[in-house]
Amino acid sequence: MTDNRSYISFALALLISLLGLLGYAAAQHEVSQSSLQNRAVSVDTLSFINIGVEDGLSNNAVTCLMQDHYGLIWMGTYDGLNRYDGANFDVFRNKLSDSFSLINNHVTVIKEGRAGNIWVGTQMGFARFDYKDFKFHAAYYRPHGEANILKTSARVKDLLTDSMGSVLVATENYGLLFKSAGQQVFNQILLFGKSSLNVTAISAYKSGCYFVFIKDQGLYLFDAQRQQLNLLTRSLPVATRLLYEPGSDQLLIGSEDGLFKYDLKSKFMASFSPALARSSITNLLRDKQGVLWVSTDGNGVAILSKGADPEKDIQFIREGHEKNQLKSAAVYGVYED
Repeated sequence: MTDNRSYISFALALLISLLGLLGYAAAQHEVSQSSLQNRAVSVDTLSFINIGVEDGLSNNAVTCLMQDHYGLIWMGTYDGLNRYDGANFDVFRNKLSDSFSLINNHVTVIKEGRAGNIWVGTQMGFARFDYKDFKFHAAYYRPHGEANILKTSARVKDLLTDSMGSVLVATENYGLLFKSAGQQVFNQILLFGKSSLNVTAISAYKSGCYFVFIKDQGLYLFDAQRQQLNLLTRSLPVATRLLYEPGSDQLLIGSEDGLFKYDLKSKFMASFSPALARSSITNLLRDKQGVLWVSTDGNGVAILSKGADPEKDIQFIREGHEKNQLKSAAVYGVYED
């Protein structure tokens, strides 16, 4: 590769819920370094390589992706956690006789923490994978007002780690769980004295503050120092994903009924694009060149170049048989290499 060339690689997690025929796909988009800031992304320049169970993947229903600081790709599936080095897979599954194995085989989210720990959320709680001992350590939380600690067993909807070492976990029925750097046990965050909350999405905001969406309650701002949730608005659809856009001071809100934008100053919400109306949004990514990648369940991947008009300039990577098309229109994650 010459010095004036750059490759942007994107890994897409693909899922066919009925057929279960797909796995992991890697897309490469080649552009010149000098034109990165000026050229809009074109779906015609993308091509995909598909990887499935025949290549060593534990299950073809891939639900989430993450690349760790070693450059290894982690993939969560319906049946196990996979670590991929570009040629071979290491597969992790739950073993009933091993308390340091994967806590549950249905993986929902993967994130890397500040110390290089890999946090793995599942349908039955979450755990921390430690490279030092190569073991999974179950996460514990302290119910509000109680002295005893309990192992988490709730379904994890979202998980966030930040540069300060904080970890936030969105759970179903356990609400928001939080720990700062140095803490070993998570705190359960209450809302109006209630702990049985369904938190569906989290996004970083400013230092020590985070956006949190709670089903049937609305959008909140969580102040980590005060351990307090403050209401922003109730007038929003149920969020599946949140993405804060600091340049425009707005929050993108993915839902099962389209993508929306919420202006934090005016507190006004609007549809992001008619092209995404009624699409079920599964993931949001703003890449290093400012391109927005919107994963959907049933509508492929929507792409909007930096500065482009969301009303008319959105492109789609669709399901099809061409080299620049997907084997399924249900996409559950896009991760930038």
